[in-house]
Amino acid sequence: MTTPADVSPTTAELQAIDRATLLHPFTPLRQFASGEAGEPRIVTGGQGIRIRLRDGQELIDAFAGIYYNHVGYGRREIADAIHEEALKLACYHSFRGYSNEPEIRLGIPAYFPDDYIPDANQRLFFYKRLASLRDLEELEEIKADIRDRYGAFSPPVENLFLVMNLRRMLKDYLVEQIAYNDGRVSLLFHTQSPVKVEKLVELVSKDKGGLRLTPEGRLSFSPKNQSWDELIPEVLQFLEGLC
Repeated sequence: MTTPADVSPTTAELQAIDRATLLHPFTPLRQFASGEAGEPRIVTGGQGIRIRLRDGQELIDAFAGIYYNHVGYGRREIADAIHEEALKLACYHSFRGYSNEPEIRLGIPAYFPDDYIPDANQRLFFYKRLASLRDLEELEEIKADIRDRYGAFSPPVENLFLVMNLRRMLKDYLVEQIAYNDGRVSLLFHTQSPVKVEKLVELVSKDKGGLRLTPEGRLSFSPKNQSWDELIPEVLQFLEGLC
């Protein structure tokens, strides 16, 4: 027996519901609702630079989803990353004092000041470039580009470059969290990290008192340096020595 939930609405039915119930931005609503402005385009999927409509048409998305989708559709690595994060914690409220831990807890001011890069779109553009950083060579290219456009770096900008390079390394070593508290750096490793637990145990046994390892896989140590421009490179060097 077929129930109403089993019956998929036709494209024409979806278009009629759309015209009757949705308010589309930057659209002449009266003409759109009456059908004079054409039928709604029901998008069902996308791959690369193309989107697919419910009627089977494929269109090149020249506007990149109104300028926010710069990497194309159907990217498996992005979907996998979203899936992994959703399995860990899709969402949670902040009522009654509840919170959750960010990836990096260093307490370091790292950002593009508004008066350094006044245009918000440009700040977002460079944040995105840094977020997808692959290696030191690319970082130097980004820094040169920013310096040519906006001049010498202020301390928060220098810190941002340090933190984003650190973030790149954390991803490579599958470090879920890094924190700096009471003069100690702590690193929480994912169970699939290339840094094996046996290696951590060996290091702790050789450096009794200096290194500490918790049952959950959090390794902590006291860095020699306290200033950010020296402490973060020290953390990077420490990570490189673990594999």
